[in-house]
Amino acid sequence: MWDDNIREWTGLPLAITYALAHTREVGRTRAVLSCKAPTPPPSRAMARWLLVALMAGMVVSNSLGAANNIITFLDAFYQLANFTDQSADATFDHGTDNREDAKDIKPFSRVKPPHFHPTDKDECARNPCQHSGSCVNKDGGYTCICSSGWTGQDCQQDIDECASKPCQHGTCDNKDGGYTCTCSPGWTGQNCHRYFNECNIDPCHHGTCKKKADGYNCTCSPGWTGLNCHRDIDECAGNPCPHGRCVNTDGGYHCVCSPGRTGEDCQQDIDECARNDPCKHGTCENQDGGYNCTCSPGWTGQNCQQDIDECAGNPCPHGHCVNTHGGYRCVCSPGRTGEDCQQDINECMRNPCRHGHSCVNTDGGYTCVGCPPGWTGENCQQDIDECARNNPCEHGTCENQDGGYNCTCSPGWTGQNCQQDRDVCITTPCQHGTCVNQAGRHRCRSTPGPTGKNCQQAWKCPSGWSEYNNHCYKFMTSRVDWYTADARCKACGANLASIHSREENEFISRLIPDDPGRILRAVHVYIGLRKLKNGRWTWSDGSQMGYNNWAPGESTWTHLWGWKMECSAMYKYSEIGIRWMSYGRHHYDKQGQWSDQPCSVFFKSFPYICKAPK
Repeated sequence: MWDDNIREWTGLPLAITYALAHTREVGRTRAVLSCKAPTPPPSRAMARWLLVALMAGMVVSNSLGAANNIITFLDAFYQLANFTDQSADATFDHGTDNREDAKDIKPFSRVKPPHFHPTDKDECARNPCQHSGSCVNKDGGYTCICSSGWTGQDCQQDIDECASKPCQHGTCDNKDGGYTCTCSPGWTGQNCHRYFNECNIDPCHHGTCKKKADGYNCTCSPGWTGLNCHRDIDECAGNPCPHGRCVNTDGGYHCVCSPGRTGEDCQQDIDECARNDPCKHGTCENQDGGYNCTCSPGWTGQNCQQDIDECAGNPCPHGHCVNTHGGYRCVCSPGRTGEDCQQDINECMRNPCRHGHSCVNTDGGYTCVGCPPGWTGENCQQDIDECARNNPCEHGTCENQDGGYNCTCSPGWTGQNCQQDRDVCITTPCQHGTCVNQAGRHRCRSTPGPTGKNCQQAWKCPSGWSEYNNHCYKFMTSRVDWYTADARCKACGANLASIHSREENEFISRLIPDDPGRILRAVHVYIGLRKLKNGRWTWSDGSQMGYNNWAPGESTWTHLWGWKMECSAMYKYSEIGIRWMSYGRHHYDKQGQWSDQPCSVFFKSFPYICKAPK
């Protein structure tokens, strides 16, 4: 290896020294600009030999430290040949004056450049230099400038760099064109010449480094293994999550627990029932890894959250089903009752058929069998206006009434529809003569004695009649309805009794006989008082109502079954019954009080009292 002090032993001027300073170390090239010499220089004879070789165009071997290429040598040779004394004035790069050294150097005469024979063959054309060596053609031959690590005429021979033991603390491995050093622990660098502490570079990826004489040792953190703690341990291989799924992570693991489990390793059962009562409409029972819901009636689903549609099963065969939360309810059809409408309602129990008519219960309903005369409708509740239909009263005036009608017959006519000529003679109207019946009227043939149309003048009341205040009264024992009683009184030339004073009321009350078989019950007797459609009470003989003797609660009373109370009767208790009941809570001291009663024979029939003028 040469250095910058070549100039001291070659005796060359600065230009030649610079050219020869381009030397090559083993494995690398450097430009030598320093004047220091780390190794002793070769002999002066060697330097002179080199100059001769340069002038002859020879190639200096790498083992002698030849220049990089022949061009550099030719350039140096050219400068040497044309060197003048001016070179003695050159200054080296370290800044010192080298004129003293230059004094010993004698200038050359001008030298012509090397002459190349024009017919020389260019051996470099075939690339004889191997391993990237540079070929320099010359007269009659060529020279190879070899790449680092190679030698030989054609650079075909590898230099064994390991022979010089370049690896100071390691093992050398020779390679084609070079070498590599495998350093011992604690050493680094190209030639293993630099000491270092491995722990300083933190070789233990997931652990703690400890220096040793022959290297270092890693103490790995949990979850890591390997020389440098670089390999993750797969903890999942040991199945640490018996009730879940194991997920391996860098340096550890975590468990994804199955439903109903918790804890680091899913070892703990979750009590779902205590946490949030998941069974919305039922009872919760905790189980290993889960829970079970026992649903209340009407609910289903895992959490008893789904309402069961009971109506889908048609539980209401006789009604409409309405689904509700957790159940259902039946809206029953008319005539049905019960939770599922399975029970038939006996509508007849509430007497829907008005006016006391017969009710027949049916499945889900009822039927009123044949309404009474004068009534129609589903419940016999609608009055028939017979007068509007066909005027049934042939010889009289028709007056519609609830459940019927009443004919006020013209004189001389009778019957329900005034269709019958009244044989007035039957009633012996001629009190003191002979009666002759005629159409719609009668005639009395007087016998010697009383006179007048009915021969009534100067005569007392007929036998069986009682006289009061110029009127005759008679108690009729036949039990009939009010209409029949009124017609019979009219047939006798009388009317149902009208009462206009307390004294007359007491007189009539005394005409009513006791009934031994009705000790505790009153005897009712029809009188002529009747309620019109406008709600006003009036007497059947046309007289106005002034005096009244209604019992408490009467005249405005409506029967429990809906009967219309539009006629009247006087009632009387027997003397025995009055005495017996006077010991009780009520004292029956008022005889002859009035009560409202139904008019139709279908409901009631009583005796009656007729009243006629004297």
